[in-house]
Amino acid sequence: MANEMFEGITIPDGLLKAIAGGVLSDDLKYCMMQMMPLVKAQGHTKEEAIASFRNTITNDPALLEDSVAYIEEIWDSI
Repeated sequence: MANEMFEGITIPDGLLKAIAGGVLSDDLKYCMMQMMPLVKAQGHTKEEAIASFRNTITNDPALLEDSVAYIEEIWDSI
């Protein structure tokens, strides 16, 4: 039934990516991947890195949520 309601409607790529894959661009992910090893090498914990993002990076709740999730995802591998 839900599919019938939206049949024939095209979702723009940007919106679809935000819905399906979050709002982090590949460029932002790359920057975070470069920055997190430096933060970790300075002796900061994952929690400190996340707190820093929460306090300074963005006022956009979706971007903040995805940034925190990405830090959580990559922290142990760096």
